Amino acid sequence: MHESDRVYGDKFIDEKDIETFQKVLVDFGKKYFEDVDEDTFTKKPNIFCHFAGGIGDPKYLAVPGWDELSKILVEALDSHNEINAVMNLVLFEDAMQHV
Repeated sequence: MHESDRVYGDKFIDEKDIETFQKVLVDFGKKYFEDVDEDTFTKKPNIFCHFAGGIGDPKYLAVPGWDELSKILVEALDSHNEINAVMNLVLFEDAMQHV
């Protein structure tokens, strides 16, 4: 669901198409993963990355929430800024999701 949403989901611009796409994702999830609770399919953010457990712990896991992702990215940015030219980035939700 994560990859489908990233590859296809962010291409839709019409609200009806977005809702239809999300429904299709959930329907397929329920069909092929019957033992998984439906809330798992609709939980937001639906983001997976190799640094969800923190920088330096490369495990591909779900990000628990926006606050946790923001904290990890701010730590990574601070670490980068100590060694390299300072980047003053604004980490709003769309930017964090893109990272």
